[in-house]
Amino acid sequence: MRPRPWYAAQAPVPCLAEKTPSKPGPRRALSPAPRGMSCGAQHRTEACAAYSAEGRSLPHAPLTPDQPPATTNQPPHGFTLLEVILALGIFLGALAVIGELSRAALDNARMTRETCEAQLLCESILAEVVAGIAPLEPVYGAPIESANVEGDPPWFYSLDIVPIDQEGLLALEVTVTREYPTGQRPVSVTLVRWMVDPAAVAMTTEPW
Repeated sequence: MRPRPWYAAQAPVPCLAEKTPSKPGPRRALSPAPRGMSCGAQHRTEACAAYSAEGRSLPHAPLTPDQPPATTNQPPHGFTLLEVILALGIFLGALAVIGELSRAALDNARMTRETCEAQLLCESILAEVVAGIAPLEPVYGAPIESANVEGDPPWFYSLDIVPIDQEGLLALEVTVTREYPTGQRPVSVTLVRWMVDPAAVAMTTEPW
């Protein structure tokens, strides 16, 4: 009699029964998505309705591109009263500085223009005195009729004859001014010119 093999003495191992998948139930037809709603959003809406009918909560699912993120009912952020007052104060301060700079620029431009005009008037008065058109005598605060325009502040000039160390010469000092009654800066220009003393010329030409 032949001996039994070693594996025959052991009890046979039962095989595990394979789990048969349960038969799926009938699939519920999905209604077409309303106008303006994507298919993904329609499917999620119907799933929420089905879970609610069964008393279960819908498991969390990541947001799809068709589903917008949930928003809270917080009011939009706006400016506070303090921020508005601060911005208004900064604006008014900058406006005041710009206005003052503009006023100073206009005043400087006026001073430059009228200073050039005063220099021309001084040269004109000196030329008239040297040429003998105007008398060679001191003048103080006389108006310049040829330069005054109606509606503008008048021009005034002063002529002073100053003797110098050089014999036979005189120094003519002419000052042209314009005063403003409104408190603006006045314009004043002074020019000095030497000329031959007419008295010395007459003495040298007098016959012996």
